Amino acid sequence: SALLMEHPTDLLPNVLACMTGPMGLANEHGRVRSRSCYLLLRLVKALGVVMRPFVETAVGGITGLLSNQTSFPLQPDDSLYLFETVGLLLGSTGLHPTDQTRYLTAVITPHVHSIQPILSNPNLTAEHGNHLASSIAAIAYMSKGFVSSKKVGMANEVKIVLMETLNMSLAVLNAFPRHGIVRKNTVILLQRMIVCVTSGPPKNEVRNGGGGDGGGGDGDPQSIFLSMIPSFLNILITNGPSSSQSDSDDDARDINEELLDLSQLLISLCQKFQSNAVQALSLAIVPFLQTCQACLPDPNNALPHVETE
Repeated sequence: SALLMEHPTDLLPNVLACMTGPMGLANEHGRVRSRSCYLLLRLVKALGVVMRPFVETAVGGITGLLSNQTSFPLQPDDSLYLFETVGLLLGSTGLHPTDQTRYLTAVITPHVHSIQPILSNPNLTAEHGNHLASSIAAIAYMSKGFVSSKKVGMANEVKIVLMETLNMSLAVLNAFPRHGIVRKNTVILLQRMIVCVTSGPPKNEVRNGGGGDGGGGDGDPQSIFLSMIPSFLNILITNGPSSSQSDSDDDARDINEELLDLSQLLISLCQKFQSNAVQALSLAIVPFLQTCQACLPDPNNALPHVETE
């Protein structure tokens, strides 16, 4: 990567052509495609702003591959590598916010549109849930690239584009409220969105979120985000784990992990938004504590280590 940084104009076009062409992402062998996805991510991470002249070509090629996997199918993890690569290309190469917004919209729009036909299927299965969970994870991974300087922060127009994906995520969660991977990836996405909307210098004032109708906020990203939090928490908590699901150790661990994920989400909301989170969390705290209480083992039957956990 040091050699590429010293001579980007001479070397990078050929390297990128190899990695994205028949010798890389478009190779007939799945393992070669998989390795190319990972190495491309590593390359973009290492080069940073050096990749700026190649953003349009790289993003176009990657999104074309992601949107049409008939000829060169990718494993779910490989697709996530590519979404993270796109996020880095858009968020970490010094693009102007207007260009970031334009490219980001071009990537997200077909991704969201591909989800809508699945949700319209009247006979949804667990396999559909797995596919949609990967779609949620893709947005979370792509948002990792938008790690802006604390002094500059992420532009509001970019934040708003990311916020628009929450409606899709909420629809998926509503369709699969008890699907474990959907729930887990939704919490991961919300944690990523917290980082995104609070990036940059703190504001003097942020409007309180509320209502949970998904449409509030008057265009302010933090307000838009907080306005949707009650809807997410309502589904996550009311359809959450309970001690009655199973008495096996494996299920008990799943319950503990899920409660930990939810508690960390609530803590992040409190830490990042402080008093502005009150309205968004006010209806969630008591149900969450009730869920925690319902998951406590029966003290008359529980083994000591289970009771401690």
